[in-house]
Amino acid sequence: PEVFGVYPFDNLVVSANSFARSGRPYTSPDNANDVNGLRSPAEYNTNLRVAKTLRNFLGMPATLYLEVFNIFNQKIYNYNYLFSTANKIDQNAATAAYTHYAFDDPASGVKYWDDQNTGSAYAVDHTFMLYGNAPRSFTFGLSFQF
Repeated sequence: PEVFGVYPFDNLVVSANSFARSGRPYTSPDNANDVNGLRSPAEYNTNLRVAKTLRNFLGMPATLYLEVFNIFNQKIYNYNYLFSTANKIDQNAATAAYTHYAFDDPASGVKYWDDQNTGSAYAVDHTFMLYGNAPRSFTFGLSFQF
């Protein structure tokens, strides 16, 4: 539609890509005989891009764009850390904490540190390592066509 003699949606492209997948299998720390008997939470992600082509921007064609990654700010657990295989001899402490406590329980929930250290060994919070994806982020850009 025309607005004040201008067509604001002319040469506008809106695109999105998404995925939805079921949770991945893992072995319960309480029953190592039931290999891959449980499933991690389902995983979702959506990205969005809006681009507007300008025919004459400083004398040349250009495209302004905005990209939003992980638009719904979904958190996908770091599968390799949190759900690595447990067995009767070497149980995964992170999987046990995930199974028995609320994920964000400050006392007993899932923490990120290796087997040789404790949380006090780190000067900064490493909880971001519990997730396999990045939080919502934005990118603004301008591309010129020569």
